[in-house]
Amino acid sequence: MPLSPAALAERLDALAGTGVHNLNLVTAGHFLPAVVQALTLRRNRLPVVWNSSGYESIAQLRALEDVVDVYLPDFKYADAALARRLSGAADYPETALAALREMLRQKGNLMLDDDGLATRGVLVRHLVLPGQVENSLAVLRTLADAFGEGLALSLMAQYVPPPELALPAPFDRGVTAEAYEQICDEGSRLGFYRGYTQDLSAGAARFTPDFDGTGCL
Repeated sequence: MPLSPAALAERLDALAGTGVHNLNLVTAGHFLPAVVQALTLRRNRLPVVWNSSGYESIAQLRALEDVVDVYLPDFKYADAALARRLSGAADYPETALAALREMLRQKGNLMLDDDGLATRGVLVRHLVLPGQVENSLAVLRTLADAFGEGLALSLMAQYVPPPELALPAPFDRGVTAEAYEQICDEGSRLGFYRGYTQDLSAGAARFTPDFDGTGCL
């Protein structure tokens, strides 16, 4: 049973008292009215992170403008055919691009405090998929053309397919170090200088959580 806005606000205030750096709401769009109300009711003023797929409407984002400090969206696809195949959303590229434009209008580029913690702005994540280097290169070029090299990026290579799903090739394997390096090199060539990459020397699996329920409200 979902929490009421008042109960959720109490949980968020209690969580803030444990020493966390921010309140990170993951894929919460389907509870948007209650989340906005809860964030309005809370007493603490820790930064609020909106952690999402990037596939959101302008109306949704404008409802969040006064209660969210940091947007942490994905930008999954520049390839509409791939977006249709994997997510059933051929309009993902243009929808996510418009959403990202609205996020940046609201909060601007990523701002960090003296400890390197995000306090405001936008950090865009892109998960590299196996066998889809051209999609990732197109994502970087699309973002560079639209927003310039000051956009903060997180290029992720932690795709780890569950063996029990028996996914078709190439999605039955992880991302190769060579492919990831090619994509990171393209980001550097395009001038991106703010953000994060991953060291794959120990394998991508170390970046995935245990999914054991720890860390949940």
